[in-house]
Amino acid sequence: MAIGNGVMLAHAKPNEGVNELGVNFTLFKHPFNLAESGKLINLVIGLAPIDQHSHFEFLETLLKFIQNKDWINQLKVISSKRGVSPTSNGFKTSLNN
Repeated sequence: MAIGNGVMLAHAKPNEGVNELGVNFTLFKHPFNLAESGKLINLVIGLAPIDQHSHFEFLETLLKFIQNKDWINQLKVISSKRGVSPTSNGFKTSLNN
């Protein structure tokens, strides 16, 4: 599902065998066209929520970050796994507040 600013969210439904909240970021050097929406995507965020609450909490936080062009631009210039760590760009901290 394309959610804006070149970001696509791929996620499981809550309670589909997920034992621990999981999040991953996949950044593409070259954007691809998402056929169903016609939008260019360069960041795919995967989510494995453990329950409905964590699912909605993550989505709420993610939508706030996606609206922040500085955050999106920061992600686009990251060159290592360490750089995309949710802790290093404030995402995890925001989830815990």
